Amino acid sequence: MIKSMTGHGCVEKTFDYGTISVEMRSVNSRYFDISIKNPDFLELYKNDLSKILSEKLHRGRVTVFIKYEANARENIAINFEAADKIYQDLQSLKKQLKLNEPVELHHLLSIPEVLKEQDPEVDMDILLVDIKQMLSRGADKMNEMRAAEGKNLAEVIAKKLTIVHDNLAIIKEKIDDRKASYFEKYKDLVQELARDINIDDERLLQEVAIMTKKVDISEECDRIDSHISLFHKYLDGDHAAGKKMNFLVQELNREMTTIGSKSESAEISQLVVNMKNELEKIREQVQNIL
Repeated sequence: MIKSMTGHGCVEKTFDYGTISVEMRSVNSRYFDISIKNPDFLELYKNDLSKILSEKLHRGRVTVFIKYEANARENIAINFEAADKIYQDLQSLKKQLKLNEPVELHHLLSIPEVLKEQDPEVDMDILLVDIKQMLSRGADKMNEMRAAEGKNLAEVIAKKLTIVHDNLAIIKEKIDDRKASYFEKYKDLVQELARDINIDDERLLQEVAIMTKKVDISEECDRIDSHISLFHKYLDGDHAAGKKMNFLVQELNREMTTIGSKSESAEISQLVVNMKNELEKIREQVQNIL
């Protein structure tokens, strides 16, 4: 079954050394675009983390948030140098403003520069293994949501393809009814145009056949049927097919346009408009398919 490019995955787990949480969201995109928001100590490993996600998610604009919280606040340290400078500055400010309020510890601790986050003391090899596993699980959860959304998209598209197919069936019936009348119409027209010219019956039939062929839309109808069948095959398949479906939408539009330009029937032209309306709705849905 097809998958949507829209999805969300969230996992969190507490280990002996701390808690890792991963949240990821994705929306549609022509390519695979990834943005990872992570603690500074993971910056060197970003390419490895991106590779895990690209192997599982394939396509879409994906935003990932990785958070790590060490147990107890062991990763927090006091920046004594910054604290001393800030204290002196506050004392100077107090004197300049002629304030009586004392500078206390809680004033210093409320300033971000005084408390700084240290890199985790846990073995980085162990931490990386756990983070990669969490990313993998988050991607799996996102794929579960993508598959559920893909199922809904497939049902919507299948219904609209049925409408297109039903309109095409009516066009085919009208073609069969009109073939004989087209031939007679063009035969009379050629005879009228060539009434002062000596033209034998064989040449007359050739010219009429050429003119009739120009308005014949049987081949276009057959190709639309073929494209619809292939569309259903992609909808039922297990592989990413969004780009292939987008190409089929373009081909279907081209065949429908040709039918509309060839047809001399207002009824057929209206049926083509109906098909194109449904095709545009399909095109909008296809943009979200992986």
